[in-house]
Amino acid sequence: MVTLDKEFRLKPGEIDIASLASVGDDPSWQVLLNSRAQLTERLELDVHLRAVDELAASGVDGFVEADVRLGWRFDNGLELALTGANLLNDTRIETGDPGRQRVLGRSAYLTLRAGF
Repeated sequence: MVTLDKEFRLKPGEIDIASLASVGDDPSWQVLLNSRAQLTERLELDVHLRAVDELAASGVDGFVEADVRLGWRFDNGLELALTGANLLNDTRIETGDPGRQRVLGRSAYLTLRAGF
């Protein structure tokens, strides 16, 4: 097992506009699993699963989340893809720093990419 100990402080004369609000408030562990499958000659499926431990200092809960992408390649160098992000939870918070805190939710988007 690998651990990392952190000690943060400002050097003399430096100013931290965030007042060290989120420094060191990191998850103890993270797990990332990625899978890419070529379903047919033109169709591919990507699945990304991640689990992140809580942020103990700020009380932000840990989470498990998934993203899925289905892509189609056409003869003319075009690719069309449908992606769903953050599919397992309605919403979640990723940081306890009030100045940077965002609520993330599910999303889906369609992309068109041209290669030449």
